[in-house]
Amino acid sequence: MKKRISIIGAGNMGTAMALVLADNGYNVKCWDINDKVVKGINEKHENKLFLPGVRLPKNIIATGDIKQAVYFSNVLILSVPSQFLRSTLRMIPKEDLQYEILVNCAKGIDLKTGQFMSEIVAEELGVNSQKVIADLSGPSIANELIKKTPTAIMVASKNEQVLGFLQNIFNNDYFKVHPSTDVIGTELGGVMKNIYSVAIGIADSLMDSMNTRALLLTQGLSEMTELGLKMGATKEVFYSLSGIGDLIATCLSTDSRNHRFGQLLGKGKSVEEAQKKVKQVTEGYFATKAIHHLAKKHGVKLPLADNMYQILYNKKDPKKYLLKDL
Repeated sequence: MKKRISIIGAGNMGTAMALVLADNGYNVKCWDINDKVVKGINEKHENKLFLPGVRLPKNIIATGDIKQAVYFSNVLILSVPSQFLRSTLRMIPKEDLQYEILVNCAKGIDLKTGQFMSEIVAEELGVNSQKVIADLSGPSIANELIKKTPTAIMVASKNEQVLGFLQNIFNNDYFKVHPSTDVIGTELGGVMKNIYSVAIGIADSLMDSMNTRALLLTQGLSEMTELGLKMGATKEVFYSLSGIGDLIATCLSTDSRNHRFGQLLGKGKSVEEAQKKVKQVTEGYFATKAIHHLAKKHGVKLPLADNMYQILYNKKDPKKYLLKDL
């Protein structure tokens, strides 16, 4: 019997993942807090708020009842912004959990505790992160994935059986997941690339220079690797899909909300104005503060990430601070 899959969070990526799994023949139930999203998916087979114009198949349904979503599923995929992950998990009645595997798609670090998302999932749901939790991360722009453009990402878990299972349910002609046991490196890359996407967005609005993009990409990869090694990650993971792959896609794609956020900052908008204009959560803003504290904790200097902290949190001029000391 086919596994039943629930996705918590029907945003761009949650809906795109639902489409992949529906293509593979699975019944997918999406939970979302927005009643209009739920109604649109069920009545018009469209997520007009996040993926307008995309027809959703009938084996994707939606619910506003999180209890119903988690009770339905063998595989539970968490696809909510990192800032709302903990509060969303606390809405889930623990006695109704039927899952065999939890998949986390959120990319971030808790500002108060310094925890990665997989650690928050384990803590809030009372599970062993090494046994049932996996992280999905990598170059997967939702607007491209829905067009079935060839895409590959990483799935990270300490449990090799979990890795094999997730490859089986996700892999098809246009979408592949590559396995990794380096959970720290995979999660860190997924967090830090958003900082550098904002940086390149700023640069693109100021000078539109490929030389400058290359400088910032190289610096970003170097900083991700340096901090990752201090935290026990492998160097190889940063030269894989969840490292340099995700960095390139997020930094150079005009569909990236972090890139758009950066462009608005480069054009003179305040942080608040830019966030309002983007209309979606810009993970890079929150990641910048989290990485600033994490770098201090591990005694690592990250010049570009620090410049971004000065721009975003101390209101320094992007024209003067973006390339400072690089």
